[in-house]
Amino acid sequence: MSNVNANVTPGYTPVADAQGRYLMTPDRWLLLGTPSVVVPLDDSVATADVQDAAITEAKLGPQTTDGLHPGRVARATYDFDEHGGAQGSILLGVTIPDNAIIKRTFYHVITAVTSGGAAEINFQAEGVEDLLADEVLGTAGTVGIHDGIQDGAGSNMVICTAARQLTMVIKVADLTAGVLVLFCEYVVSD
Repeated sequence: MSNVNANVTPGYTPVADAQGRYLMTPDRWLLLGTPSVVVPLDDSVATADVQDAAITEAKLGPQTTDGLHPGRVARATYDFDEHGGAQGSILLGVTIPDNAIIKRTFYHVITAVTSGGAAEINFQAEGVEDLLADEVLGTAGTVGIHDGIQDGAGSNMVICTAARQLTMVIKVADLTAGVLVLFCEYVVSD
């Protein structure tokens, strides 16, 4: 059995049913005083109940022991309105862990990535252009799904020698618009 700790508003005393469960609705947790209560749950938590920031590599469980492990996917978004479009490196705010082996990369352009010239973009983690080599926006910036370098073949995989932040690099000309999401599938080794 799991428990939820909650601060409640004074004024209403809930009554448990025959199994000791309480009905929780937004307007019915009103108790006398301002106590913290423990509410038994059925040990299930919906995905929507877990905050994104609560999911960390450590909480997913170590992949450095033998056994079955969940797949790992890093997702990083570039948004012109948030990151701007000046030439240079843009840290996308997502870190791949030490000893990660990136086995597949692709990106989804949601809003066309455009520039005032012949801009090029690339993605990197461990080294220069290791996830996507320089691509001219004429193809790379069109709405749709685009492949990165990693395609599942061992010779195209990247091993991170330290925790690495996913980075997008803009070259040749500044960007003027666009939204894309980079996906990196990886496992963690020793």
